[in-house]
Amino acid sequence: MQKNSIIRSFGLLGLILIFIFGLFQLFVLGFKTGDIYPAYSSLRSDPLGTRALYESLKKFDHIAVQRNYQPIRLATPEPRTTMLYLGAAESNWHSIPAELMDVVDRLIQKEGRLVLSFLPTHTIPTKSKDKKFADSKGSDSVETERPHHDGIRDSGRADKTETERSVEKESVLPKTKQPKPHKEEKQKTSIPVKQHWGISFEFNDSAVNKEGKSLDLVAISHHANLPSAISWHTNLYFQILDPGWKILYSSDGYPVIIEKAYGEGSISLCADSYIFSNEALRSERHPNLILRLIGRNSNIVFDEAH
Repeated sequence: MQKNSIIRSFGLLGLILIFIFGLFQLFVLGFKTGDIYPAYSSLRSDPLGTRALYESLKKFDHIAVQRNYQPIRLATPEPRTTMLYLGAAESNWHSIPAELMDVVDRLIQKEGRLVLSFLPTHTIPTKSKDKKFADSKGSDSVETERPHHDGIRDSGRADKTETERSVEKESVLPKTKQPKPHKEEKQKTSIPVKQHWGISFEFNDSAVNKEGKSLDLVAISHHANLPSAISWHTNLYFQILDPGWKILYSSDGYPVIIEKAYGEGSISLCADSYIFSNEALRSERHPNLILRLIGRNSNIVFDEAH
C-alpha cells in the first residue's frame, strides 16, 4: 500500500516537471520568434515584427542602430538622431504628456527626426454612426436623457433644493485667478497634438464595409521619386490643420503619410505601420520610401520601451 503511494507521488512529480519543462519551452520559443512583444516591435521575427528592418539597417557601416528600452520621457536624444516609434495606438496620441512632448521637441531641435507610425484600424467614426442614427430616428426623437437614479429618470425637477440653487449661483459667479501649478502638476499635464502639431486623427468610413472589415485600399504617391502606389491597410488618416505639413501619400484622397520640417529637425507620420514590417520587406519592399521616412541621420533608435 505504501509502495503504491510512493509510486503515485513520483508519477505526479514527473508530470509536474514535464509540465514546467513544456511551459519553459513555450517561453523560449516566444522569445525566439518575438511574438510575445507588441506588433511592429523590432524584437519580433514573425510577419508582424520589424526585426528585418532593424537587422538590415545594422549592415550599413555609416549607420548606428540601437534599441531604446527606457520610457521616452527619460530619453536624452543625441544630435541628428532618428527615432522610430512604430505600431502606436492612435487613441494614445490625441494628447501627449508634457514631459514626453518635451523630449520630442528636444529631439527635433537637435536636427533629429521622429518617425511615428500607427496600428492598422478599421474603425467606423462615432460621429458618422451618431449622425446616421439621428437621421433614421428623426430630429424630434433624438434627446438627451439624464442618468437614472434608483430606477427613476430625472427629467428636470422644478422643485430644486436650497443646496442646488446655491451651487448654480456659485457656477455663474466670476472665477478667481487660480494659482500656478507646481512642477509635479506640470509633469502630469497633457498637450493636445491638434494644437501642438496642427493635425488631427480621422477615419475614412467609406473604406469599411457593413461588417466592419477594411476594403482593399492603395496609397497614391505625391512625389515622382517614390513608389507610385502601395497597398494600404487602415482607414485612419490625418486631417491637416497646419499648412506646413507635406503630403507624401494619400488614400482615397485623404492624407496618410505626411511630414513636416521643424527648423533643422522634422516629424514623419504614417497612418499604417505595414510598410516597416517583416512581411512587407519580404513581399512588398519599398526601400526608397523607408529611407525617405527615416531621413539622413546616422543614428537610428527603435523604441522598445514596452
